[in-house]
Amino acid sequence: MIIKTKKYQLSRDTYISVGWSYLLRSKWWILLIALPFLLSYIYFRSIAFCVVLPVLGELAYWGYGWFRLYAVTKVRQNELMFSPLIYQISSQELLMQFNSKQAASIPWDQIKQVYRDSSCFMLIISPVQFIYWPYKIFHSVHEIKLVESILRRKQLLQ
Repeated sequence: MIIKTKKYQLSRDTYISVGWSYLLRSKWWILLIALPFLLSYIYFRSIAFCVVLPVLGELAYWGYGWFRLYAVTKVRQNELMFSPLIYQISSQELLMQFNSKQAASIPWDQIKQVYRDSSCFMLIISPVQFIYWPYKIFHSVHEIKLVESILRRKQLLQ
């Protein structure tokens, strides 16, 4: 069975904010790397080593993550991701339809992981490249359940 969604255009701001929340959710433990350095200030009393260095390292890592998300929205080859799309979901493939004549197929093995939130599905292709499906693009709750069952069969959603 093929599930055809409503036409949906993902805004660049939504892409960055959803991607940023995914990055924080999946890489939260990196914030803990600076903790031993900050606690070692009690013993070493060196602000440069114990405070400035770990804080700059964390800022550089998270800044790089934000920059990558921002860059994805500006790259010319990703312009189609931010145009109005209709998704056709089947157990064989995922089809992104740009208009009645143009479409792109994404095989299921290209999708690494799927997150299900209270309001959306998020299909992760790479750490900064994903497909975002809010529930409002589906025609009914039944379609959401069908998509969920396809994702479970593909072992992408636990």
